[in-house]
Amino acid sequence: SEKLEVVDFTDSATVKSVTIGDIEARVYAGVKMMRSVVATNDFVLDVFQLSSDDEHVYEYLYHSVDDDGAFRCELPLVECEVGQSPPWNWIRNARSTFVDDAWKVTTRQGEIKAGFSMAASPGTEIVLCEFPRTDDYEWPSYPMLIARRRAKSTIFASVIAAGGKSFQMPSVNCYLDDVNVRVTAGADEFVFRKLC
Repeated sequence: SEKLEVVDFTDSATVKSVTIGDIEARVYAGVKMMRSVVATNDFVLDVFQLSSDDEHVYEYLYHSVDDDGAFRCELPLVECEVGQSPPWNWIRNARSTFVDDAWKVTTRQGEIKAGFSMAASPGTEIVLCEFPRTDDYEWPSYPMLIARRRAKSTIFASVIAAGGKSFQMPSVNCYLDDVNVRVTAGADEFVFRKLC
């Protein structure tokens, strides 16, 4: 029944950004959240902070589009089960792995290559799967990923970018100090207020 707080807003010639916070844990009891989205001419940066006194399983979901209906990934993935009850019964061809380092996936549409990269966080489970485009699973599916972590608090810092044949995906790194979250995306650095 209440709007979430706008923590920060930028509208410049080169950067558009907004940070929305749920500092009072109204959406999910006991879980504070703050999300920052930054759009530049080269990429979109998404920094999602979550914090609680109790341990939770936090999941970050991302859908894309690809000519072949799946993400391309160099990580060693094994088949996994995501669940049979709704909404998980819609998912097909789930494969997963655990990573401690930064990672990325790519997609392709014609000559355009797109990428999604996420900053390192030890113990991250990555699930790549296919989400149906239509009710009868008409091909191609939408590529979907789930980044899953079990923790009291975590920060999902990711970059989404796209380009032509010579496109190179920018790397993303996340650093904390006493009061800030610092995220580098390619050669750029962004500073956000730390949730807790």
